[in-house]
Amino acid sequence: MEWFLNFINSSWVTSIITGFLVFYVTDLYKRIKGKKSYFQQVSLANKEIFNSIKYSIPEDNLPSIQILKAIHIATAKRYNVKFEDVDSLHAIIDYLIKEIMDSNFLSHENKLDYCQRLLDMQMELNLLEHEETVVEKVYATYKDSDSSTLATSFAPVIGFISFILVFILSSYSITEIIGTFFSTNIVYIILVMTALMTSIFFKLSIDSRIAKKALKNKNSSVE
Repeated sequence: MEWFLNFINSSWVTSIITGFLVFYVTDLYKRIKGKKSYFQQVSLANKEIFNSIKYSIPEDNLPSIQILKAIHIATAKRYNVKFEDVDSLHAIIDYLIKEIMDSNFLSHENKLDYCQRLLDMQMELNLLEHEETVVEKVYATYKDSDSSTLATSFAPVIGFISFILVFILSSYSITEIIGTFFSTNIVYIILVMTALMTSIFFKLSIDSRIAKKALKNKNSSVE
């Protein structure tokens, strides 16, 4: 026990422990400060997006959903924050409706008119997001079916190869198999099966690329 106390009380051990404590305390302080600064950036991004829509409400035509989404993404990038941490367009529109209804500088008729414009924009946004969700589901369904098709295509080939291997191993010894492997047509059979599997793989790969391109074009037309 005495040696342990002497070890703990030694100057170099004390210096190492102190160094670790200082490092972790400093690192914790930097993390807290960094998170605080990050959330401030998120707040500024939300405010800028909010004002971008707010100042366009009195105009006859509000920006299109595509323009608002571009502003949404560009503002998040400008403030170097994650897009998912910024308020959604739905939330921002709700905040705007609340602010309009709380305003003392607008007539009741203007309030209803501005809120209706925002609600129409929100409905258009819902429709666009629904169409994008449908495209994503179609793509996910295709990927699942593509994997199933690949497995189904390879199953007979793999089963046939397994049958041949089981038959050979049950009928001949290892030395006989090695001796006859290069003197029979087994090599040609294996080469043919390999070529068949490769052709199936490339065919499915080409079909997958064509389908992905078609879905991408469909997604672009939706946007």
